[in-house]
Amino acid sequence: MTPIEITSLKSDHSEHRFGRGNIEIENDTGCVVWTYPGNQIRTRTKLWVQDTLVRAFFVFGARLNLLEIHESDATPREIYMDVIAPMAPFDSTLQYIDHELDVRKIHADGSGAFIVDEDEFEEATHIYQYDSVKIEECRKAARVGIAIAENWEFGLESELALQRFSDALNRYA
Repeated sequence: MTPIEITSLKSDHSEHRFGRGNIEIENDTGCVVWTYPGNQIRTRTKLWVQDTLVRAFFVFGARLNLLEIHESDATPREIYMDVIAPMAPFDSTLQYIDHELDVRKIHADGSGAFIVDEDEFEEATHIYQYDSVKIEECRKAARVGIAIAENWEFGLESELALQRFSDALNRYA
């Protein structure tokens, strides 16, 4: 695996979160990045140490990423998806713009997927002056994320999982 810096940006391109991970796969579809317990993650206001194992899927050109979050013993915990600006292939740093609207599905409790951080998204729409088209694209991406999270299968081999994520993005779009 190849070490990589991961930066989530606000819509004005200021840093939102920063951490480090390892690229397992990068191909024409996208990439798969792992982060591990003990990884330090920095935001504008705090620094914390990750206590989970995360396998993140990024499909180039998509408005969503997908994070499989596992307990440190690899037991599935949840699916978390950020609504993002379409991402392009990258060089040494994986960067994406986070639009503050997210989807979450807790694995263990059997509840359905749901949208989170709508208040942050609403605030971002005003601060960054999202137009009605961008707002609807983000809301549609979140609805697509719910469908994908509801049907996501933990434990697939990474290349197959990346392709399934890409296929699901196209199917539910």
